[in-house]
Amino acid sequence: MLEGAQFIGFIPVADLAVARTFYVSTLELPVLDDSPFALVVDASGTSVRITPVGEFTPHPFTIAGWDVPDIDATIAVLDDRGVGRTGCGKRPVAILSPGSKIPTATPCR
Repeated sequence: MLEGAQFIGFIPVADLAVARTFYVSTLELPVLDDSPFALVVDASGTSVRITPVGEFTPHPFTIAGWDVPDIDATIAVLDDRGVGRTGCGKRPVAILSPGSKIPTATPCR
């Protein structure tokens, strides 16, 4: 039924302005649409709708991830941009979460 349909991801956030800075400036995801209701970015051909939901407590698990070709280079760039990180198994991976206002996304493979 949906095998030919394009997937759209949704990420809840407390502060859309903070999310815009993070996803657009820090992660350099292109903007597809920007309104008071949602910021829609292009994640390699997949639309991700970043939606303000008022008060939000990030979940202790990953809700979005990226399979990157060189995790070490990606970590170095994210470190340079001030993004925190933690471990995934024995390999350190980036945690894309500037403070508690944006849900955690972990590029891990």
